[in-house]
Amino acid sequence: MQGASEEDEGGLSSRAELWIGDRSGKIDYGLAQILSYGDIYHPEVNPDGALCMAIAENKFVGEMLLDKLNDFHASATGYTQEACNYTTPSGLPDVKVKVASFLDTFVFKGLDAGRVSPNHLILGSGCVGMLHQLAYLLFEEGEEVIIPTPYYPAFVKDFKALGKVDIVGAPCTLNKSNDLELVLTKGALEYAYNAGKSIKALLISNPTNPLGRCYTREELEMVGSFCKEKSIHLIVDEIYACSVFEKGAFTSFVEVYEENLRQGRELMPLNNMHFVWSMSKDFGGSGLRFGVCYTRNVRLLQAMNGMSDMMMISNLAQQTIGYLLADHDFCRRFIGENQRLLRECYTVLKTGLLGLGLGIIEAHSGIFAFVDLRNLLRTPKNKFVQEGEEELEQRLRQRKVYLTPGAACKCPYPGFFRVCYAWMSVAAVKELLFRLAAEKQAFNDDKDSMRIKR
Repeated sequence: MQGASEEDEGGLSSRAELWIGDRSGKIDYGLAQILSYGDIYHPEVNPDGALCMAIAENKFVGEMLLDKLNDFHASATGYTQEACNYTTPSGLPDVKVKVASFLDTFVFKGLDAGRVSPNHLILGSGCVGMLHQLAYLLFEEGEEVIIPTPYYPAFVKDFKALGKVDIVGAPCTLNKSNDLELVLTKGALEYAYNAGKSIKALLISNPTNPLGRCYTREELEMVGSFCKEKSIHLIVDEIYACSVFEKGAFTSFVEVYEENLRQGRELMPLNNMHFVWSMSKDFGGSGLRFGVCYTRNVRLLQAMNGMSDMMMISNLAQQTIGYLLADHDFCRRFIGENQRLLRECYTVLKTGLLGLGLGIIEAHSGIFAFVDLRNLLRTPKNKFVQEGEEELEQRLRQRKVYLTPGAACKCPYPGFFRVCYAWMSVAAVKELLFRLAAEKQAFNDDKDSMRIKR
């Protein structure tokens, strides 16, 4: 019997193609980083190794997190029998109480204590699990969600894979008075709404990924009013809410909504507002797969509870994380230390880039920065020539520098890259600056050579 060929589809459904992904052989930024894991940079052991800064993961606080998790295993509390049994798919009731208290205290800081009811929470496998459910339950196939660009690349799969929801980008534009400030305007939202065929919702990430920027209260009010005007849902992804290193920069949309409500103004229908957060970024716990959705939409809560079987969190993980989130003194110290480390690394990156004559979008938060390498493009600056960015990405890979290209984030301006600095260390950021300086020198030498030939 002849063996199956590579062309054999294996009897899979057409739906499988989206999960298999691109089979063209092209190595995207994420795979390129993964393939470099055997050669990771270390200032002493491997100084010529790979600088892996293409994936948004926070490793600065790993030891502090592990120490706390290990405390639970060593404590008298430990696991209960409930950890080994069936339970409510949408989360253990006592853990929901602890999550609600954490959100009240550390995310929705302007609300009265106890404002968030555990009954309005769904726990699931990270923000990914929450977004997949929202895409499946809020939208009909073929309906669309508006997302301001540039945006987190994996949003495409989060909405398309199960929900069959298409994304319509609302293009943030460079501020005319400040070439390095990307802003979201009402005009951009109107443009996206008119460009779509069947818009059902708007999604914002606050703080934003990849910009690391927090929306102002005025911008959040504008977003809420827009959703009310268009009668669409709003999904608010605040996964970086506690990774804000500029004091006073962050305000949760939920807080702004409640403030307006107290003043007798409803920004938008309460049933249409849905919030997600997880442990992945603020606690450096991307492997814990612990996320939460907060919504007051009773029918949606019922539907998510019914769908949660396939995305529920292990009871073992829930009890461990519940123990951690209930310790507000620890959370306060942890968040403060994380913010300090992020600020330190971001400052090194920003100062170094400006010293090289390169740029950076001013950030308030996050575990990354959106940097402007347009001066290294071999095409005219500000021209919409994507090939120039792709060629620069390849040149950086030759120097073992792995970044997220702006094109992956649907950035309309070629030459911007996301630098996920929290994946490595301050030493790695300094090495990145050294390699960018070398690339700039080579770029200038090439330009001089071209002038001589002419």
